[in-house]
Amino acid sequence: MAAGFIHIVTRIRVRAMAARQVELQRLVVHATEKLRQDSLTGLLNRYEIERCVGEKLVDVRADDELAVALIDIDHFKRVNDEYGHLGGDEVLQKMGLLVSAVLRTGEYAGRYGGEEILMVLDNADCRGVDRVLGFHTAVRQALF
Repeated sequence: MAAGFIHIVTRIRVRAMAARQVELQRLVVHATEKLRQDSLTGLLNRYEIERCVGEKLVDVRADDELAVALIDIDHFKRVNDEYGHLGGDEVLQKMGLLVSAVLRTGEYAGRYGGEEILMVLDNADCRGVDRVLGFHTAVRQALF
């Protein structure tokens, strides 16, 4: 009887440890993903966008096309000076949302510098540049 009790307790502990291991793995994946992101924009951070661009360039075939845009927010220093850094942070957050809205599967965008965002878009349908121009129009019309 004692052996049966020990067996049951051991099985319960093993199951609990296995469940905890699954939870810890999920937390590691989540934490790793957060490390890849810029905290303000929600886009990739500089290290990750450079890594993704490098991978994309290595994998690109001769007939593949990419549209690459480096976006610099004009007069950003003036925003920070006039509205404070929290105001500047809000602009960066909204830019992150606007950029994320135009990305398709396999495309990347990341905060490249203080107020610079690098976008890498698929141009297979020859519409990548048009999408960048459409994004420019959307930003000009957005309220910040």
